[in-house]
Amino acid sequence: MVNPPGVKLLGYNSPKEIIGKNLAKDFYYIPEDRKIFLEELKKRKGIVKDYEVTLKRRDGTPVTVSTSSHYYYDEKENIAGVEGIFVDITKRKQNEKLQQALYNISKAANSPISLGQLYKTIHQGLGNIIDTTNFFIALIDYQKDEVCFPYFVDEKDKNFPIINFSETNSLTVYVIKTNQPLLVDYKKLKKMIAQRELQVVGSITDKSIWLGVPLKVEDRVIGAMAVQSYTDSKLYSK
Repeated sequence: MVNPPGVKLLGYNSPKEIIGKNLAKDFYYIPEDRKIFLEELKKRKGIVKDYEVTLKRRDGTPVTVSTSSHYYYDEKENIAGVEGIFVDITKRKQNEKLQQALYNISKAANSPISLGQLYKTIHQGLGNIIDTTNFFIALIDYQKDEVCFPYFVDEKDKNFPIINFSETNSLTVYVIKTNQPLLVDYKKLKKMIAQRELQVVGSITDKSIWLGVPLKVEDRVIGAMAVQSYTDSKLYSK
């Protein structure tokens, strides 16, 4: 039985929707983790505290929780099941990953490595926080009035040509000019194009989503960094 807060945590509307479901298959993000949890519970003589595990919401998305659980017994002192409490620690774990990624990037930036290695370190670091299947770094040369892409990985576009900063209203240029992060899906992108705020540069699909942030050194914008998906319009959020 799951109480109302637990039902909400897992993305269901009522406890009735949970009855009859397979615990490992339907509620554990990795079903094998249920077996590992039970083995750990047995090893610790029926009591675990602050045990971390990733569960699965109704929509299939992961939620990291910390649980303190124990066996409960019947009138004959036989193990009747397991009960406990779950605390959602997803945001805490994300913050920990973010801090670790920032530390690794800062450490790399102050080490004697090439720019190519630094860009790859940034890519890998961010990949521990969000999906970076499609990722690029753009840098602006104000004197040449150009934006170049020294690092990019993309499923569709195999070439990121240099673009004119003043004459191109791409998403990347928009982020650099406004000095603001931008999250845009296909619907919002089409609207901005219709209003002549943007023009299409590169591939898009009706399931596209794009998230970009300005790169700054002190107060000066030196470029932008972005991730995108062509297949999942809900992959990123503010």
